[in-house]
Amino acid sequence: MFTALTATVIVTDPAIPAAQAAPLSQTPIISNNMQGSDQRNAGAKWTTTVRDYARSSAVVLLQEAGPTPPGNSDFVENIEWDPQRPGRAGYVQHHTWQLDSDRNDPNVYHVYFLQTDPMNGRWEGGRVNLAIVTRHQAEEVQVLRNFHAAPDARPTLGVRFGNTWYYTFHALSGGGADAASMVRDVAATATNAGEHFVMGGDFNTDPDVLQTRVNYPRGQVRRFTTGLATHQNGEEYDYFIGDNGTFAQQRAQRFNGASPDHYAVGIGPFRSQQTQTRIDLMPTGDAMTRGGNGSVFYNYRRPLYEEMEKYNYIHVQRSRGRQMSAAVAAADDEMVRLAPSLDMVGTQRDGDMPDPDHEGYPEHEIDQIAERVDDTVAQLRPNVVTLLAGTEDVAHDVDAAGAPGRLGRLIDQIIEDAPDATVLVATLPPAAHPAIQARIEEFNQRVPEVVAQRRAAGEHVSLVLMSHLSTDDLSDDGLYPNETGQRKMASAFVDGIVDAFLAGWITTDSGTETEETADTLRPMGLGSSSTYGEGSSDGNGYRDSADQGFSQLADRNAEKTGRSGGSSLAGKRAASAVDDTPRVDWVGSVRVGKMADREVEGWRGLRIHEIANKATCAVKTYQPNLITLIAGGNDVMQKYQLDGAIGRLESLIEQVAFDDPGVAVLVAGMQPFRDPADDPGRNARGQAFTAQIPAMVDRLVGRGLRVVYADTTALTLSDIGHDGIHPTDGGYDKIAAAFVKAAGQANDRGWLRRARPQAPDAGSDPCGMRDDGDGIGTGGSDPNKLGQGWEDRGVIQARQYPSSSRFWMVDINKDRKAEFVAVDKDQNFRFWWNSGPSGKDWTPFVEGQNSYKPKAGAVGNMLRFGDVDGDGFPDCMVVWLTGTVEVSTWKADNPSGSRMCMNKYGGEASVFDEGSRGEILYTDPSTKIRFADVTGGGRDDYLLIKPDGTTTAWYNRDFQTKDGRKWLDWAPPAKIGGALANPREIRYADINGDKRADRILITAKGGARAWINDGATGAGGAYRDIGRIAGDADVPPKDVQFADVDGDGKADFLRIGWTGVTHAWLNKLPANYFGTFHP
Repeated sequence: MFTALTATVIVTDPAIPAAQAAPLSQTPIISNNMQGSDQRNAGAKWTTTVRDYARSSAVVLLQEAGPTPPGNSDFVENIEWDPQRPGRAGYVQHHTWQLDSDRNDPNVYHVYFLQTDPMNGRWEGGRVNLAIVTRHQAEEVQVLRNFHAAPDARPTLGVRFGNTWYYTFHALSGGGADAASMVRDVAATATNAGEHFVMGGDFNTDPDVLQTRVNYPRGQVRRFTTGLATHQNGEEYDYFIGDNGTFAQQRAQRFNGASPDHYAVGIGPFRSQQTQTRIDLMPTGDAMTRGGNGSVFYNYRRPLYEEMEKYNYIHVQRSRGRQMSAAVAAADDEMVRLAPSLDMVGTQRDGDMPDPDHEGYPEHEIDQIAERVDDTVAQLRPNVVTLLAGTEDVAHDVDAAGAPGRLGRLIDQIIEDAPDATVLVATLPPAAHPAIQARIEEFNQRVPEVVAQRRAAGEHVSLVLMSHLSTDDLSDDGLYPNETGQRKMASAFVDGIVDAFLAGWITTDSGTETEETADTLRPMGLGSSSTYGEGSSDGNGYRDSADQGFSQLADRNAEKTGRSGGSSLAGKRAASAVDDTPRVDWVGSVRVGKMADREVEGWRGLRIHEIANKATCAVKTYQPNLITLIAGGNDVMQKYQLDGAIGRLESLIEQVAFDDPGVAVLVAGMQPFRDPADDPGRNARGQAFTAQIPAMVDRLVGRGLRVVYADTTALTLSDIGHDGIHPTDGGYDKIAAAFVKAAGQANDRGWLRRARPQAPDAGSDPCGMRDDGDGIGTGGSDPNKLGQGWEDRGVIQARQYPSSSRFWMVDINKDRKAEFVAVDKDQNFRFWWNSGPSGKDWTPFVEGQNSYKPKAGAVGNMLRFGDVDGDGFPDCMVVWLTGTVEVSTWKADNPSGSRMCMNKYGGEASVFDEGSRGEILYTDPSTKIRFADVTGGGRDDYLLIKPDGTTTAWYNRDFQTKDGRKWLDWAPPAKIGGALANPREIRYADINGDKRADRILITAKGGARAWINDGATGAGGAYRDIGRIAGDADVPPKDVQFADVDGDGKADFLRIGWTGVTHAWLNKLPANYFGTFHP
């Protein structure tokens, strides 16, 4: 049961444009206990720290906000939520705030202030109050009561934009006794209404402690923490909590220098980079853009230019050290200016202003504007386009109904010509003429959907509303804005530019060759063991093959930029004198492998967050301009907090992008894993993790980071080594090819720039330098006890059955790959399709479609499978020790699911002591009855295998019909195998691909030796001993079967346990192996 609350809806003033509710992933939020003064107007923190936070985020959540809103703010209204509360505690104070003290800043922020400090019962002033600062006016304000833990427990204050609530919360001191209950109440309130929430504040307890408390809604919320001390006592009290749909990809970050008491924390797409963003702005449209027609010849362009100049520096500060020393804080502080270089671009120049370039064309309809700017946008490549078009279409009713569609096509054209551009699409200002105004209203109602469609497709298109203009803001012609209207238009566009900047949309990348194009590459392989190169024969993993591809790319860039005369990789360290890729310098704090350039940042066994810890020093020190990233395998295999794994990976990429501004990150997913018997879902978890990476990459690119998905899904289980985890050399080559392709894509986008200078102490290895020699290859560590020539595929069938079942491998669909068949104690069977050479993904046959019914009385182990009619499909044989055989063959005319073993043979199929005639047999129960083609005739023969290994065969001479009699013609019995000294288990299967079953002895410890069938086709019986073919697998001999599961014609080694769990080793013995003896 959660506490009652009072919610007050703010009706948006029609003179103010409605706030644009951006997705959470594009909403930067800051929370800070500002330890405000209890003295009125002693608000230095409001006018310094909070002001800077307001400029660099969309929402600022404050605790200990001081006695009042900022002194230079203007009162708007009191929003009552509990009239019974004393003093000022029963209402939220809404103020507007112009951040600059000179009051000339046209950008108005909103402050929502809640009195929570009792002040000795007066409930006015004091220090411990709550506030929220927002860039736009909130759509709704909410206060949640707090009846938990103490009478003076503070409520929480929230504001809503779209479907998301933002709450500020200050838990009770001395351990935050009310924190868990208030998190529960907030979660219940928001999620019950189908909305999202983010709750930021001072929880006065460690996040790990908080989640252990009774009322904490585990499983319903997510924590977003920095992992750092946020309070001067060394504890982490300040963080965020949201519902499971919020910021799944984010981690919080700490902002230094905010308070002597608490550090501020932030979450969202902060532009934390050292490079400054240049804005190439193309104002585009009709006379509303150019000016004139009753207005000056610049319209909104000059006030926009002037307003953008007012944006000075935005502070973005972060430290990852546990200590809060001034030295650490100073080292990591950054000053990022929003618009250090604003350049208006276009082919037209009009108006008295510093930069009059534009693409505004009076008396032009939308399609005419499109014709004008088609070449211009592609040539000038703006990164921001302010688009206001449609005035002529609507004012003169030139197919006004079709104008929104034409506007959409113009937007698409701009995006095609400048893919990296942010397009800010404005609605039309009002008109004085009623008929024109009616058409404008209809047009404006449809524009948001035009924008939303492009936004949903991932394009950087945003809506700029001009609904705050009125007819008082028009010139005498009643259509074009006057000076006041022009400034209002400019402010709306500036809001759009700032929102786009904070969302990380605005980049300076044009995709063209520049003086910074990388003619040398400094890659860092970052990740765990697959980055380290474990399992590769030379210890290089993918790096040696990628090295060649990267070198070719760098050479091409050098030729394009005219710098092909030589390498500029000063200080490159190589392990030997042979380095044929001088333009590529791998960096890292580990040396491993046999290639000349051996540095890497690959750490065996580490999970994503542990890799992030290692990367902190290495990336800062070596400043790579390219990172190849594979991380998450250990999280997957260890089942470590998988719900948050993609978020940790995203945070890792954000971290390296922060530490190495402008670096291009190529991120790959998981290679396929073989599922061990005790973990049948391992590969599925890996693939599920990989499936989330492309969307993560899109989010990061949307925030301005240079990230490319390296698609490694071409790897199959055949590319995975004996351990079921790490790639073979061929698999690593495929990974390298994916990284090289992704690097080319990054290069085409202009994302590969020349490497930044390394840290001054990089040459002294400040992160340490470990040399692991040749690494961990496929040598002595190979756990495949069968030896060379057998490729361990791990468990290919993990389902378990009653121990009374029997299991066979039978090719059912004539594709040469054996299916898994389970036969119950009553001789009914089910089977699973073999989906491919990898032996993965066994698909159950549709229930009810297997129509075979065994003969009454056929119990125990009487059912056999084999192809006795030579049609390539399996037949079912029920056998008795007397030699009686009842055959059911494939019935091709039946519908799917009722063909196998559905043609019951009406003739005689039994064997006798003279072949197809004579006396019945008297077979010892210990003798095995098997069917195998030992003659190479294409039909399976009948075999009796005694316990001492003696084998007798009745050769299959096909079905016969004569004089009304039908029978399966068996040749007289022939001895094809003698007694063995240590007989154990005998199998007959074709291991060399000549279509004749060979004789295989399973040794005491699960190894195998073989006799190759050299008999003439149709004859059989001549076997040549080639000795051992497989080492001891340490499995029970009775569990071993041989069947072809990969379709190469050679039987593979299978261990099928007593419950049906199946482990496969593929037969990769070369053809020349079968010609010699192997002791």
